[in-house]
Amino acid sequence: MRFSGVVLASLASILVHAQNNTNTTSSWPWQTFKSRPGFEPPVLSVNKTGDTAPGVITFPQSGGGAHNYSLNIFQEDGELVWQSGYGDYAAFRVSELFGEPVLAYFSGISLTEPWGFGYGVIYILNQQYESIYNVTLWNETYPLESIYPLYDPTQYQPFSWVDMHENLITPEGTMFIAAVNVTPWDLSSIGGPKDGWVVDSIALELNVTNSEILWQWSHLDHVDEVSLESAVPTYPLGELGKNSSYPWGPFHINSIERFEDGSYLLSSRHYCSIYKVFQNGTVAWTLNVSSHPSSHPSDGTH
Repeated sequence: MRFSGVVLASLASILVHAQNNTNTTSSWPWQTFKSRPGFEPPVLSVNKTGDTAPGVITFPQSGGGAHNYSLNIFQEDGELVWQSGYGDYAAFRVSELFGEPVLAYFSGISLTEPWGFGYGVIYILNQQYESIYNVTLWNETYPLESIYPLYDPTQYQPFSWVDMHENLITPEGTMFIAAVNVTPWDLSSIGGPKDGWVVDSIALELNVTNSEILWQWSHLDHVDEVSLESAVPTYPLGELGKNSSYPWGPFHINSIERFEDGSYLLSSRHYCSIYKVFQNGTVAWTLNVSSHPSSHPSDGTH
């Protein structure tokens, strides 16, 4: 893979006199370089048991223990290959697009629990770390609703609604992404207010080159198949759902894949389930891993 070779050559000539910093309140030590002040990638300690496949380690650095928020590539011996500029990142992965290796990642706004979703853009980089495509859901053409008035992310223009959880590139040159829409919903059936608020999880397949929407699925369009009631045992309503700032988000898409027959596989965090969904949106079957049985509306498959 040429990503490693390209950047290691530049690092050899630029980044010298490295020093590790461990005397810090951060739980993750970092490196500094006299030749490049302000460049502070993490120190990575790698422990291996047995043989591993060749390659590099890619990860976004974030969270309370991180010294900075960045994208990182390391060799498996702990040597730095590449680090991005600082930002709010997620879903950093090595992929392939039109037969060429690429990097894909989310950059935007990530909201911690009790929300657990984000808004932003998926960036795709080539082997020279140049941005070649941006996958977006622009507010002007695909308007959704956020947790306003607590926070209005659309103040950042131009604004894109792509969530931070998924950016899988397919062999066909498309990408699976997720999005969320905060919307009014009657929650009286699960002990909430009739004029409640929920987070609708939306799965989409987009054309990578122009962000054209090719397929989409909304949880709230299929509550007759994936009921709100069945989420309560593993994701209680609590104080959520009373207003648009603190909506209840039961589905919470984690990942999206495609079966060979063209149907889709959706993973839901709070239902503790995966779902096979036909192209017409019908839920074919559910695999539930919690202690609470789920329904199998279409063909009875368990």
